[in-house]
Amino acid sequence: MEKDNLYPSGIISGYYGNQTMQAVKQFQQKYGLEINGNFDLVTLNKFNQVYGGGDRQYYLNLIPTIIPTKPPINQSVISQIIDGNQEWGKAKQISEYSWIMKVGLDDRMATAKEIFEALNIYRQTNGSGALTWDEGLALYALQRAQDFSNLGRLDSHEGFKNYVNNIDNLKKLNFWSVGENSSYGYKLHGVHLIEWVYAGDKPHNDNQLNPKWTHIGIGVDGNQTDLIFGGNKM
Repeated sequence: MEKDNLYPSGIISGYYGNQTMQAVKQFQQKYGLEINGNFDLVTLNKFNQVYGGGDRQYYLNLIPTIIPTKPPINQSVISQIIDGNQEWGKAKQISEYSWIMKVGLDDRMATAKEIFEALNIYRQTNGSGALTWDEGLALYALQRAQDFSNLGRLDSHEGFKNYVNNIDNLKKLNFWSVGENSSYGYKLHGVHLIEWVYAGDKPHNDNQLNPKWTHIGIGVDGNQTDLIFGGNKM
């Protein structure tokens, strides 16, 4: 495919100056997109389609809030590859608590701190209070992310459910109410992970915006992420 040299060949993300903004506007005009100068998800998806940006299919899964006084929720999460016709940037549900999405890759993986900062900005923008970082939750989240790397997949929250259904483990975490968002394979900046991936479907988005959560710990291992939310601190 012939490429127009006016446009960069890589993925643009983050903040950028007026010259790049003008190039984005020209790209949006050329391909009939809303002309706003922002390299938003719609523009990124079109850019990747035109210029062949890297793409993969990825997995997410979500577990609702667990209160130890209630029986555990029986869940089955399926991780699978979606077909090549899957629409860019649109979450597709494949089981009750699992979604997949086709997105372009960023140049590096976000750190736990960057994801934390992006999440709090997103929560405050949407009327939810900022979360407080909790080191105990973070250590457990890192363990979960490492488990995903070792498994080569997500585990349908089995490890999480088994852990939090033990009252002694809940006491270690120091929260009566805990929840988990997890993803496998995304190489994305923090703002993209939060505002594109986890915001891509209602249950994940509702979970990360839940005003009942007060604390969070985040683990990153390779391109695997795990977010452990905490509420009702002991």
